[in-house]
Amino acid sequence: MELYYIHSGQIDSQSPSMSFILNRIKGFEKSKIKIKFILSIKKKIKLNKVLCEKYNVENKFKYVEIQLVKIKNQRDFYRKIKNILKNNSKEKKIILTRTIGLIPSLMRTKKKYNSKIYYESHDFFYDLKLRKDIKRYKKTRQNIIEKIYFKKLNGLVCVSEAQKKLYEKYLNIPIKAIPCGMDKVEIQNEDKENILAYIGSLDIHKGIDNIISIVKILPETYKILIIGGKNKQEIEELNQKLRDEKIIDKVKITGWVNKKELKNYLKKVKVGLVPLVDNFFNRYLTSPLKIYDFMLYGIPVIASDFPTIREFIIDKKTGYLFDWKDEKKIKEIIETIENPLHYKKIIDENKKNGKRLENSKKSMELFEFLISSTDK
Repeated sequence: MELYYIHSGQIDSQSPSMSFILNRIKGFEKSKIKIKFILSIKKKIKLNKVLCEKYNVENKFKYVEIQLVKIKNQRDFYRKIKNILKNNSKEKKIILTRTIGLIPSLMRTKKKYNSKIYYESHDFFYDLKLRKDIKRYKKTRQNIIEKIYFKKLNGLVCVSEAQKKLYEKYLNIPIKAIPCGMDKVEIQNEDKENILAYIGSLDIHKGIDNIISIVKILPETYKILIIGGKNKQEIEELNQKLRDEKIIDKVKITGWVNKKELKNYLKKVKVGLVPLVDNFFNRYLTSPLKIYDFMLYGIPVIASDFPTIREFIIDKKTGYLFDWKDEKKIKEIIETIENPLHYKKIIDENKKNGKRLENSKKSMELFEFLISSTDK
């Protein structure tokens, strides 16, 4: 039996999907599970160089194979995947994909190519009436695919329990919530500085405005570090907003950084920020990788209080969940964290919490789900 994970995303892109997939890859490798990851590229690259420089990962995999498919567009990707499966049509296959546009082709040929098909969902389009956070007319095709093909899947993988509960209202197939997980927690001994850090996109729905709103009420010794920014224009627009608010001296924006640079920044960070705005996606569908980045170094996280976030952060134990409009609460949290004994206790709890989320455990959980639901 052959196991495939297929995604049309480009491994050399800045998409968060690649960080998610790298956690899956590392988890399968640690669990000694043989699997082939098929990803796309638009131009020829040196895989070893990308893995090392971008993700701080050495390509010394014994169990995981990464196959890169050079494509012109999405249709070209679908065609090449079909050819790959056709050339291995005799082998029984378990195929897990997170590319929704590939589902119709996979379902039409599943018997011909001796395949069991699973989808890893990072969104939800089955009932567009619920999606007031998107332009629904642009997601009609995804809606049709979910309604026609999902009931015929061998199983569905979700990234959160909240997302799983949504799908269970509409589908009667095996469904399991399995986030990608993280590496083993590293507790750093370096002295932490009074830095509150945010990692990720500067998009409004990620809650950048929530960060700006708390800068003025922070103690004088605290500063904000924003690790992210797709391009110079995006960074300059935010810097201008900070100048307008007269808080430019309290906030530093790094731009996009690789995993090695990120590690060096996080060694000094005292608190992580996940200031998601209140919308459907953030409440029920998100699985913020930035939480893993903070947890990896035992850093307590201050985050929006949503069902998806509660699956990762234990309030008042590994971090704090609250309403970003509550200025009094943020002051209380900072005062609590400044207590050295309490801060150490949070770090210790993060280490315990991190064990249940290690990517090796999550990849083994995923493998067992694929095998067990295939046998039914």
